[in-house]
Amino acid sequence: MKKYTHIFFDLDHTLWDYDANATETINELLDKYQLVDDHAVDRDTFLKEFFLINNELWSRFNKGEVDKEFIRTRRFRMVLNKLEVEGFDNIKGLQEDFITECPTKGKLIPGADEIVKKLSKAYTLYIITNGFDDIQHTKVKYCGLEDYFEEIITSERAQVQKPDPTIFHFAMDLAMVDKSNSLMIGDNIGSDIVGAISAGIDQVYFNPENHTNGIKPTYEITHLDQLADILL
Repeated sequence: MKKYTHIFFDLDHTLWDYDANATETINELLDKYQLVDDHAVDRDTFLKEFFLINNELWSRFNKGEVDKEFIRTRRFRMVLNKLEVEGFDNIKGLQEDFITECPTKGKLIPGADEIVKKLSKAYTLYIITNGFDDIQHTKVKYCGLEDYFEEIITSERAQVQKPDPTIFHFAMDLAMVDKSNSLMIGDNIGSDIVGAISAGIDQVYFNPENHTNGIKPTYEITHLDQLADILL
């Protein structure tokens, strides 16, 4: 095995369980704003539409087609319009509460806490994420992983999104490490794996749902505890 010294993790869906944390937050907000009782909103339908729309908006963000304010201010309006909800006049409060509350949820992908703690004893750890500075730092703080990472490099900070190799070079320059000693771990085959390949960095594709694609990463795992077999 090659000798890595620095490991770069993606955050959402790799360490921080976005779906679980967003689901918890949305259920709380559906109650707070009485969307179920007063507007006959079905929880499961609302959640399904939220994730469909949110994922599409993030895909557009990664392509540079929309900015963070567009996502923050439009996704809930789009969900409510899709569900034909009428008479609800506090979309601003709903979207602001989601932005404030969701990052404070601490659910992690199974095995994330244990493997990060183990790897931190042998490697220098960083996060490279396409998220926003304020949100991503809050997530790492509240999920209990803050002390294990040297830096959180966001696309907002680097002024470029994954998969552009520039953000990976930005991170390596910050860490003062060569690409031969670097390893990228992430769940997104396009943003994380293709991006790392373009930057000349070895990769671990975290693929819990066994998606098929034409890309061959350096390593592939379905559970985070398998990182121990590769790195420890």
